[in-house]
Amino acid sequence: MDDFFIFDGIKSTDKNITLIDYKRIFLPANNRSFLQIPGKDGSVPKGEDTKQDIILDCEVSITGDDEREINNNIENTNVWLSKRGELTFWDMLDRYYIGEVIGEISMDSQIKWNLFSLQFRCNPIKYGEAKSFDITQSPTIYNTGTYHTKGIIAIEITEEVDHIEVTLQNTGEFIYLEDSFVSGDKVVIDLEKEYISKNGYSAMQNLYLESDFFRIPVGEFRITTNTGNTTLEYIERWL
Repeated sequence: MDDFFIFDGIKSTDKNITLIDYKRIFLPANNRSFLQIPGKDGSVPKGEDTKQDIILDCEVSITGDDEREINNNIENTNVWLSKRGELTFWDMLDRYYIGEVIGEISMDSQIKWNLFSLQFRCNPIKYGEAKSFDITQSPTIYNTGTYHTKGIIAIEITEEVDHIEVTLQNTGEFIYLEDSFVSGDKVVIDLEKEYISKNGYSAMQNLYLESDFFRIPVGEFRITTNTGNTTLEYIERWL
C-alpha cells in the first residue's frame, strides 16, 4: 500500500499524490530564552514553557499517464493545499496536526513521475481523540495524552443555589461563579476560550477575579463541583 497523508479531510492518493517520506519531529523546541548572570553558575530560564511551530518536510510524487495529465493533477491540488487544515499521516491516523503549506513548491519534472517537496508549518501539538466524562458520577479522570489540554465543562443545575464552584483538586485552582441559579439552568465553562455562559448568555460579569481557567493535566486528575450534573469534554493533545 502506498504511503499517504490526509489534509483537510482528503487523502493524498485520491489526488494522485503519493507520500514518499516525511521528516518526523521528535520534540518541538521551547519558546524560552536563557539569561547568563555574571558570577553565577549556569543560566536562568526566561519565558513560558510553550512550544514553537514545527516544519514538516514531505517528499511526494504526482503520477499521471502523460505530462498533460500530470499537470492537470498538479492544478487540482492548488485549491486543496492553499488553506489551513488538519494534517495526518498514514502512520498516525489517530492523531493530527493543524497547519498549512508554506514556501515555494519546486518540481523535478519527469514523465509519469514528478517529485517535489511540501513544507507544512504546523501547530507543534498533535490532537487526538475527543473524550467525554460524567464528572458527577466519577470526578477522577485519566488524561492519556502527553500534553496538557483545555476543554468544556457543562453543568445542568438541579437545585436552587447562589454560586457554582468548580475545582481542579490536583492544583487547587478553581472557578467561582456567583449568581441565582435554578433547576434547569445550563452553565457552560469553556476553558480554552476562557468564557462562561448561562443559558446561552455571557456570565463573565459574575466570575470571581481569583478564578483560574485551569489546564487539564496529563495523567490522573480530579475535578469537583458543588452542584448539578456536570460533564467534561476535551481533545487529547500529544507532543
